[in-house]
Amino acid sequence: MKLKYQLRLFKNIIFKNNFKKFDKKIIFIHIPKTSGTYLAKTFKNFKLDNKIIWNAHSIKVFQLNNTVDYIISIRNPYSRLMSAFYDVKRLYKKKLVKKKIFKKIFIKYETFNDLCIEIYDKNKKLNKDIENFFYSTHHIISGYSFFYHNIKPNIIKPKYIFEHERIEEDIKFFLNKNKIAYKKNYLKNKNIYENKYNKVLSVKSKKNLKRFFGPNEFNIYNFLKKNKQKINKKFTIDLKWKI
Repeated sequence: MKLKYQLRLFKNIIFKNNFKKFDKKIIFIHIPKTSGTYLAKTFKNFKLDNKIIWNAHSIKVFQLNNTVDYIISIRNPYSRLMSAFYDVKRLYKKKLVKKKIFKKIFIKYETFNDLCIEIYDKNKKLNKDIENFFYSTHHIISGYSFFYHNIKPNIIKPKYIFEHERIEEDIKFFLNKNKIAYKKNYLKNKNIYENKYNKVLSVKSKKNLKRFFGPNEFNIYNFLKKNKQKINKKFTIDLKWKI
């Protein structure tokens, strides 16, 4: 594990915020590249931002306890990683990020699949440039296993789960459960779905990604996705009273 990643994790563990002050509100856990920014804007548009705490990616599940309610957004791990790759590539081309490793990676690898194929060589040796790139890219390396560090989602369960692939439907259901009216066409957001980057990932690429990020990254997502419908149906918190 890279030192910068260790230090970031250590800082989150040691310097916890005092979440007791939020015990009468809901905390939104925003895992990178899971439509979290769109959800935050939605909460604001429906005047829920004073009842739902959103602090970008700063709040992690392992910082919470069972007295604090949280909701979360999820996305297929392969899709999440792919989106993060092309997003930083876009920022690099606009000269908004200037790390040397980005230049090295984006010159050599045109697509995310090209990169993933070479995470390990024929002798299963890790490509150090790719490793460095992953650990240098916050949105890539800070996934489910980071946000749930040493915590299983079946121990501290979310109160509601939004899924990137069904975001509009999940928002409508969330609002309906809380008896909140919404404008008819307000939730349409084509930018979430109309990404033009190459979305192909080979079997080898997926195998390499799973090996690098570890099974827990995928197990946490699978648990949340599998239990999403059951968890969401039980969501009965009336936000009008959580002041």
